[in-house]
Amino acid sequence: MLQKQVVLYSSLSADEFLHNLTPSVALQDEFTLLSKLSDGGIVVRALAAPKTTLPFWGKIKPDGFKITQSLYDKGLSPFQPILYGKLIESEGGCELTLTLRPHPQASSFWGIHSFVGGLLAMVGLAVAPQKPGFGILSTIIGLLLIAFPTFRAKYSFQQGVERALQAFAALGLATAEQTKLPEQLPQ
Repeated sequence: MLQKQVVLYSSLSADEFLHNLTPSVALQDEFTLLSKLSDGGIVVRALAAPKTTLPFWGKIKPDGFKITQSLYDKGLSPFQPILYGKLIESEGGCELTLTLRPHPQASSFWGIHSFVGGLLAMVGLAVAPQKPGFGILSTIIGLLLIAFPTFRAKYSFQQGVERALQAFAALGLATAEQTKLPEQLPQ
């Protein structure tokens, strides 16, 4: 499953954090996937984003939030991460556990590609003794149908995670915990 979890800290209380986050979020309850035409002329599935100049859109609740980066026409991907934020009051502020995952329906594409790819590879293996050229080609195409979408999904998700975390950090509401480098640790 594609997922990344990050723990951040803020000097703001949970209520102050959400109050300061709200002006940067176009409020919308639903995250739906729709088909769009990409710049390259290919139909892609992507989140149905509202037209907004705000950096994020989604839902803010008293105990956290569910938001995603505003990418109306750029970086279209069904694997764009949704940021699930859970706030816990802590000494001197709050702790934010940020879980990034793609839309739940995005993974359904893997099943289709894997089924068709597996079927094609099995047909290729079954036909290989009678027609070696066709069998080998069918098997290779089947394996590529399984491998390429998986690689593309991981790559697209990782790019989206980096982009979303940079945009979230630019809000200046939370920072990662300070860690000491090995050479800074007491001996």
